[in-house]
Amino acid sequence: MSREPDYQITVPEAVQPLVRGWVYLAMASLIVPGLTAILLVLLRTLVVDTASWTDLFRTALVVHVDLSVFVWFLAVGGAIWTAQSRQPTLASIWSLRLAVTGTVIISIAPLLGATTPVMNNYIPVLDHPIFHFGLGLFAIGILLLAPATLRQRPRWLSDSAGDLLQLGGWLAMAATVLAAIAFIHTYLSIPVDPERAAVTYYEVLFWSDGHILQFTYTTLLVIAWLALGSALKMNPLPNPKITAIMLIVGFAPLILVPWILSSYDVLSVEYRGWFTWLMRYGNSLAPVLVALFLLMGLFRAGEQSSDEQGPLRGSLIASFLLFAAGGTIGFMISGVNTIIPAHYHGSIVGVTLAFMGLVYLLLPRLGFAAPVGRVANLQPYIYAVGQLMHVAGLVISGNHGAFRKTVGGSVGAEDFYGMLSTSFTRIGGLLAVVGGMLFLWVCWKSIRNSNKPT
Repeated sequence: MSREPDYQITVPEAVQPLVRGWVYLAMASLIVPGLTAILLVLLRTLVVDTASWTDLFRTALVVHVDLSVFVWFLAVGGAIWTAQSRQPTLASIWSLRLAVTGTVIISIAPLLGATTPVMNNYIPVLDHPIFHFGLGLFAIGILLLAPATLRQRPRWLSDSAGDLLQLGGWLAMAATVLAAIAFIHTYLSIPVDPERAAVTYYEVLFWSDGHILQFTYTTLLVIAWLALGSALKMNPLPNPKITAIMLIVGFAPLILVPWILSSYDVLSVEYRGWFTWLMRYGNSLAPVLVALFLLMGLFRAGEQSSDEQGPLRGSLIASFLLFAAGGTIGFMISGVNTIIPAHYHGSIVGVTLAFMGLVYLLLPRLGFAAPVGRVANLQPYIYAVGQLMHVAGLVISGNHGAFRKTVGGSVGAEDFYGMLSTSFTRIGGLLAVVGGMLFLWVCWKSIRNSNKPT
């Protein structure tokens, strides 16, 4: 019988303090979104139309999205990239410091006067220099990891699982750097127009880089899935060489980015269309095929063989479920309604659950206790069920005319579907908040009880 590849993320002792810092930042980035999520659930389902409530909803939504997606995902990426660097450098130390400072500024910006929300896609903003400064500091912090990561030449078609993970980290960072280049190009290329609405400006500014970052997130997702699959001793696991080909083919469309940037005006329909095409057709091959392999492994594996595998298994199953739900809902999109955030929520939460499992996996490798016990086992399922209910509520609302990014609903409260969607959205959202808080609690117990199981 051939030996299964071992896709384990090793954390050299020299970089353990920095990796711990990135894990702490990743966990901390979910605290404020957990609190704002309660407000968002209530405001989305209450019928309130005053401007003050609308601004509060949108301000909370901006902070929630940026911390729970942009910061959380790239902080997990920071942990992976730092672990792969093997040795700490001055750049990697300052990378973490700037990322932490930027995250703090993003979190408290509304308290410092940043209360003008702009609901553009991918990275919504509060239109204020303080908020911009926080986003910029965090982004610079991430990019400081680029030289050390990209300097390690990957072995493109190796049979080694370790080389495959190194390749994945390299491709994820390359996509991140390309996103930064696209952002700078767009910023310098947008014509000055005092009459242009802020939402139009930021929509254009974050369009190309926002799409490219999805390649970063997807590649990091594949790394997390493979690491969890190895920890669960699944059989079969995808061959490293085949997986490398899938990752490379999935990344290959980004080769077109320099041509798109140089060939089309940033305000043109063609410019928008090309980046939509890149993400739609070039960003799904690797996760879909890796997921199929791991699903076969899940069915063969049966129940977990140790207490430590319970939370990892739950995170992987829940991640597959939400990622598949988000992808399926994407085919239902027609018009501008709440089906769009339902698709977005499903896919994003699928990534979040995989990263939660990866954090559980990394904790004992960083000197902490392994997350075990009933709460740790149930947490991924509680979070997933809540998010599925929330997503279902958004789909029902969207099918009956509710617009996205609005306070209250367009479906009447007296209408059956209105009551059903409100119930699903509110109960599911609150259940998801509970699941998110339980994740932080399980991690805190693991960190506090470093020398004994939780």
